[in-house]
Amino acid sequence: HWIATVLARRHGICANIWFPFPNAFFNWLFKKLVRELPEISPFDPEKMTWDILRCLPDCLETAAFAPLRAYLGDDSRDPGWGVKGLQLANRIADTFDQYLLFRPEMVTGWERGEGTHWQAMLWRRLMEGKDPLHRAALARRFLSAVDDPKMTWEGLPERIAVFGISALPPYHMAILNGLSHVMAVNLFVMNPCREFWGDILPDREQVRRS
Repeated sequence: HWIATVLARRHGICANIWFPFPNAFFNWLFKKLVRELPEISPFDPEKMTWDILRCLPDCLETAAFAPLRAYLGDDSRDPGWGVKGLQLANRIADTFDQYLLFRPEMVTGWERGEGTHWQAMLWRRLMEGKDPLHRAALARRFLSAVDDPKMTWEGLPERIAVFGISALPPYHMAILNGLSHVMAVNLFVMNPCREFWGDILPDREQVRRS
């Protein structure tokens, strides 16, 4: 609202400007690329919660799921789960959603069959029968498309301006970098620096990685 007010004062009018949050903007952008993208993603945390609850009864018989089986105890009962099971499924769904944003390469590895722990096994079970239209897969498709000279983009604005955000994960930065190949992207950072803050590690972290 403040930006719109200042622009209106300076130019006499402020119109046809959209102020989405990053995830809303990227979802809109992905729909330009994948027309069949549903309005509500099957990988939305609320949707995944119920999918996880449906998968867990069979998965709990597997040895890798022993920690979850011990935690849940007798919470699973016919015809459904108790509060503990629902809360656990919700926490797992939120964690998977964060993985797609902050650790997309790890999730991609799970889909290739890497990992024998319960999280990797549960993710592969969730993926059965689904198109990989989650954030990590959509970002890969988008970044490939922006490098394709034959790709045409319709309905995009002439430029976007990113402001009022203190930090963005590498996932978002990669998409913005790719988007800059087809349109103007302006970043108004709250803490300007010549270096990318994500690459500036404290001494303790530098020693650990060396």
